[in-house]
Amino acid sequence: MRVAWRLGLAAAITAALIVVQLLAAHVAHSSSLIADAGHNLVDLASLVLAWFAARVALRPPNAQRTWGHDRANILAALTSASVLVLVTIAVTILAIMRLIHPGVVHPTPLLIAAGLGLLGNIFAAYLLHDHNGELNQRSARLHLLGDAGASAAVLLAGLGILLWGSAASRLDPLATLLVAGLLVREGVKMIRESTEILLEASPKGLDSLELRQWLLESPDIEEVHDLHLWSLGGLRHAMSAHLVVDEQISLSQCNALAESLRAELGQRFGHVHATFEFEGRGCAEHVDRHE
Repeated sequence: MRVAWRLGLAAAITAALIVVQLLAAHVAHSSSLIADAGHNLVDLASLVLAWFAARVALRPPNAQRTWGHDRANILAALTSASVLVLVTIAVTILAIMRLIHPGVVHPTPLLIAAGLGLLGNIFAAYLLHDHNGELNQRSARLHLLGDAGASAAVLLAGLGILLWGSAASRLDPLATLLVAGLLVREGVKMIRESTEILLEASPKGLDSLELRQWLLESPDIEEVHDLHLWSLGGLRHAMSAHLVVDEQISLSQCNALAESLRAELGQRFGHVHATFEFEGRGCAEHVDRHE
């Protein structure tokens, strides 16, 4: 199933859950259901954003965007993760207020809505399961898994209220606080990862010092400078480097060396779009001109 269709189906499930949870929250007087509905609303926005970004990312490169549109996925992931953190903070404030001034919570609608939310979020997250998925898709799935955890916590709180009555009414806001803490932690992690890509930090698993040392192992390479590593969109990585070689090496030998390096690079470090510029010793003595 294509990513766009999976995102669309997950969005439809999430929209249905929001309606059910808001109605149940009104009947049950539950802050945790309001929190869950709020998170699902953010999920819906993130899924729509992820769907749009996935469509944009499919556009081919052009004269203005020679690398293509992969960064649209990263921008969508950063936006949805940031909104998740902000909404979670707002929900936490509501939970604290309910913890200080608990109300009467009716467990039956709470249990029904939480159960439906748990099943719906798990199924929607399953639709987006992909070990090699883009950060954008992983961010949307994180939202859904977080809400599945929220629904599970609300379900347990509802069971406690059903068994012990009003004495357990504080379980409802406590469940909200527990899940809020987990969501903020994961949201901040996703924001950090998205920001690292946008700032063109070295991708995880690629170390510039290790790559430099590997290049210098070649007997034809005397020096390496201007080595840069960055990620294009989470799964696509790129590097560039200036390689100093003996001035007696011909252009055809340089081309053969570049092809050999790219092949070994793929075997040792995974797929990386590599660009090598070969220089003689005289050019290398003026490295500052390349900066």
